[in-house]
Amino acid sequence: MKRYKTLMTNAIIGVEKLEDIPANVMDIFISETLIDFKKENLICALWSEKTFLLKPASSYVIVTDLRIISKAHNLEQNYWDSVTGIEKNIFLDTIVLSAGNKTKIYGAYVGSTPKEVLELTFKQANIAFNNHKIKPDMVSNSSTDENIHKLEKLKSLLDSGVLNQEEFNEKKKSILDNI
Repeated sequence: MKRYKTLMTNAIIGVEKLEDIPANVMDIFISETLIDFKKENLICALWSEKTFLLKPASSYVIVTDLRIISKAHNLEQNYWDSVTGIEKNIFLDTIVLSAGNKTKIYGAYVGSTPKEVLELTFKQANIAFNNHKIKPDMVSNSSTDENIHKLEKLKSLLDSGVLNQEEFNEKKKSILDNI
């Protein structure tokens, strides 16, 4: 667990492991964001130490392998599936690009977020984004496209008389069994 001093009297806490998140903060993360950490892998979590109405996590950013959730910076949920990129501008803001939008997560002038926190989040968000975009399910889509192409070719061979119906059915079954 890392503590980053800000210009205000409070600090920002940053963690990269679930076991480093205190129970009371974890309770708030789960109740407010409905994250199931059995289905989502934590990349990093950052929250304000300052208490607001006795809730220690009144301001936070959570980056998982599926989404970014931020409370306090006008970003509630941003799923990686809709993300087209991540960038950092000259003000050290971390910006998520999606569907023609630029959503600022937070930056150097928003809540006096320390440079180290921005660097960590930017690095971890890029790792998560890149890993999520190269998931095996994307490879299976190309495999499905290939099988569809094979079926279309097979049908044209049947229509042209190169294959009879029995041969066609046998080959078709073989292709469909591999899907």
